[in-house]
Amino acid sequence: MVENTLILPFNDAEAAETLIRKHRDELAAVIVDPVQRDIPAKPEFLKALREATEDYDIPLIFDEVITFRLSPGGAQRLYGVEPDITTLGKIIGGGLPIGAYAFKESLSKPLEIPEAPFPEMGHPRIGFSGTFNAHPLSMAAGIATLRELRPEVYERLDRMGEAIRGEIRDLLDEAGITAQVVGMGSLFQIIWTREPVWDYRSAAAGDVGLAHCFSLALMNRGVYLRVHPNVSAATSEEDVKSALEAMRDALSDLRPLIELRAPHLLERG
Repeated sequence: MVENTLILPFNDAEAAETLIRKHRDELAAVIVDPVQRDIPAKPEFLKALREATEDYDIPLIFDEVITFRLSPGGAQRLYGVEPDITTLGKIIGGGLPIGAYAFKESLSKPLEIPEAPFPEMGHPRIGFSGTFNAHPLSMAAGIATLRELRPEVYERLDRMGEAIRGEIRDLLDEAGITAQVVGMGSLFQIIWTREPVWDYRSAAAGDVGLAHCFSLALMNRGVYLRVHPNVSAATSEEDVKSALEAMRDALSDLRPLIELRAPHLLERG
């Protein structure tokens, strides 16, 4: 599989476009997370992928398993870039196991079962095999979630996410610590590095040990912020306030460890 996969540099529009054009006759599809977990794509990057794949009739796939939480139409609506195929996960099942994909009608022809339309919809029948397909519990939870996720809920999540990212930056400044706070919408994360973060590799340069210790310090204060944190529709303003207070205390307690392990994060300028 690795031998048949070409890795495109995330957030580098020129390099990605060059690779696509160079290998245009070999590519079955281009797949991308529009937000690489917590790292937003630059708008020009996604637009370059869309233009290059359209030029050579290469399907563009957005993995929106994580990013579908960012708006009623996922990241693709926010960026104004429409892929040919979208993959979705448990977010559409209210957190319960489920998977789905959506695609343009032009791509459905090879998958259609001849002369087997849905009479009530007039749509062709398409085979889609999976362990959790249309599980009643997942369907019920998904419908309930859709009823709750009105536009005003997304707006509130965006406000809370923006606020908590800004507050974390203020806490780091207050503590005299340099680190990168990334994310968009309801997603946020601290990357323990002085260098700007724009892709997986730059994020991987962050100090993972400090991230573990910070998470442990927060768990000891009743806040679970492991791996890839976010606010949710159930998060209250009081929850955010309590989490930020726990972060302030955790940063204070971690300072001796930072001095020992990563003193460059305490350098100013």
